[in-house]
Amino acid sequence: MSLKHALLGILSYQPMTGYEIKRHMESSISYFWSAPLSQIYRTLEALEQEGWVTKQIQIQEGKPNRHLHSTTPKGQKELLRWLQEPLYELPKLRDTSLVKVFFGALLAKEEMLKFLQQQKELHEERLAVYREIESKFFPPFVEQIIKSRPEAKQHGLFWKLTLLHGIAYEETYIAWCEKAITEVKRSRS
Repeated sequence: MSLKHALLGILSYQPMTGYEIKRHMESSISYFWSAPLSQIYRTLEALEQEGWVTKQIQIQEGKPNRHLHSTTPKGQKELLRWLQEPLYELPKLRDTSLVKVFFGALLAKEEMLKFLQQQKELHEERLAVYREIESKFFPPFVEQIIKSRPEAKQHGLFWKLTLLHGIAYEETYIAWCEKAITEVKRSRS
């Protein structure tokens, strides 16, 4: 996965400035893919050089000019090519907490139990955020978008699927933390 394709996907909804893209990412895909604003701007420049995005400068009085980015037909074609490309291997998992657990025998039992409890609480907090999005935010958000852009109705299903993945992931991680806590409590050291 590259940031290029994430940006092409976001711009497929509508033209946006780099700042608007960042705000859109923070309210949607940031739980599984994020980038700093500086990287977004660099990537937008690369997309423009590839001919996948165009930039229109909107002059504003008393404010900085707006740089509005739009996908080109070539960019839309690249996004579809990437979406249709099969994935033959799972992404590599990078989880600092698992590295700490892997070397957990170097800690006192109580320290590891405290760490695992903290991880469980962090994942419970994230799960609560996802549940709130699911119950309070998600339905009105999708309905509002569909009212303004009826062609976006199908997008809501796939946004919901990514949310359901996040919920399932957090529930699984919490269950693993509970099992890990039980196993560490049973250990002799």
